[in-house]
Amino acid sequence: CHNTGDITVTNKCHVKGSIALGGLIGKFATENERKTLKACSNSGNVTSGAKCNNACRLGGLIGYHSEGTIVITDGYTNSGNVTHTGSTDGADAIYVGGLTGYISATAFTSYVSNNTTIGWTGEIVNTGTMSIAGTSKGGKCYIAGLVGALNTNSLPATAHYVNTGKLVLSGSTGSKNGVRGPLYMGGI
Repeated sequence: CHNTGDITVTNKCHVKGSIALGGLIGKFATENERKTLKACSNSGNVTSGAKCNNACRLGGLIGYHSEGTIVITDGYTNSGNVTHTGSTDGADAIYVGGLTGYISATAFTSYVSNNTTIGWTGEIVNTGTMSIAGTSKGGKCYIAGLVGALNTNSLPATAHYVNTGKLVLSGSTGSKNGVRGPLYMGGI
């Protein structure tokens, strides 16, 4: 699976809920299902200028992995830039990552079959620039080369993770009262 086209939500869009944009999958939410993605890549830019009432989740491969199991075999490469220039009005946050913006606690990256753990394999690589130039009024911004926020046990140790892309924050965080919120930034 390969994507070379740009994916863009313009700044004229006002989303009453949350948004999930990915180079290949916007939101993966199939409880009790397993999907395997083999040797995938994204070279298209993923950009949101939308104003969201809740969370904005953007990723080079998947915007939001909320439940179910995705196993990546034979590696993954993202060379596209992932950028959020819009804003959040609610209490939630902005999540940006070269692989996925957010992996929730009910999502899995491996499974056991015949006493063998099947998990991600190969090189998981990001060379694209991850950036937040928007505003999070909820106060939180998560930005990383591969996974913006990981709310599960761990990433599989069976893969090799590489990020050479830049991380850029030029927007602002803070509540409607102007109190500064946290920023979470990481290479992987």
